[in-house]
Amino acid sequence: MWQFVQVKPSVVKLNRCAGLSCDFRHDQCFPVEDYITLKTYTVFAFKGGERECVQVSVKEHGVCKCKCDRECPDYQVLDLWACKCVCDGKMRQLCNARYDDGEPVMWSEDVCSCECNSVPDCDHGMLWDNRTCR
Repeated sequence: MWQFVQVKPSVVKLNRCAGLSCDFRHDQCFPVEDYITLKTYTVFAFKGGERECVQVSVKEHGVCKCKCDRECPDYQVLDLWACKCVCDGKMRQLCNARYDDGEPVMWSEDVCSCECNSVPDCDHGMLWDNRTCR
């Protein structure tokens, strides 16, 4: 079995999707299609110090696409321009409407949900309901 000690050239040029060439500020470049090519390199092997030319399979990218590669949890939506997850504005509006109707709630941007202003201790045998704040 060959043990490779040195490969020449030590750096090769490959077609890869990378860099900051996307139009949108936070998009990244991803491969849509890739292919395998065979390249021949000179290899110095540790089997008697022999030098041999071998073919190596390398993966190259054929077609690239700019996109925001992020998935958001159910309670958030994707802001494509900023490429980040943000709170759903509809849920915020519903919470603000509940507040306007006199319910003791407020919107929490940290957890993207409508939270009760306070959670008092319940009497024995009673359970607190976060949806109704009672």
